[in-house]
Amino acid sequence: MPRRRRGGKYLRLGAGVFSAVRSRLDEQENSGKTMMQQRPCPFCHVPAIRGCAHLALAVEGRDFVRCCVELCQGERPWQAVCEGRRKQGRLTGEWSPEQEDYTWLETAFCEAFLKRLRWFGGMDYEWRSGPKLKQGGFWVLLWSKDPQRLWWELRDEFERQAGQRQGSKSEGRSPKAGSANAHQVEGSAHLPLDLRGWGG
Repeated sequence: MPRRRRGGKYLRLGAGVFSAVRSRLDEQENSGKTMMQQRPCPFCHVPAIRGCAHLALAVEGRDFVRCCVELCQGERPWQAVCEGRRKQGRLTGEWSPEQEDYTWLETAFCEAFLKRLRWFGGMDYEWRSGPKLKQGGFWVLLWSKDPQRLWWELRDEFERQAGQRQGSKSEGRSPKAGSANAHQVEGSAHLPLDLRGWGG
């Protein structure tokens, strides 16, 4: 079972990720789901419905973001990123519902987090329908040469962005102090030489 050391502890990241994806694909086959415009793997060209080692995730669009967060075991840093972005938006007055699209819309999530990852291999869509026409829907396919490394990297990206926002908060306070000191220096420059430095 693959493990990764982080902060003195071993996390069992991605244990059974491939088997979970495989079992989901088996369920689709057994339930009679059919595919239109079947997508092949961009690496080995195996159809997505058959599954391969490069298929990191195959899920309905509405569940995509949640599944990505769960598979990388990044719930805590993910919450910190979301909260940090909301606070930043409120402070700057630039918040809008569209800015939170990344929390549920796979394209926005991919743009904000996945595309910058080294192990991101692409994202695709496949229409899958069940025995009844109303049961059809678009499924999102996430590809990677090494899905396990992709999930590790995604968690790291969450942590990086969460830490970056915390750092920007602390840095946001320092320029005020620095500007105040700058004003004091500039102000003392106008004093006669014998009065400079007398405030302390």
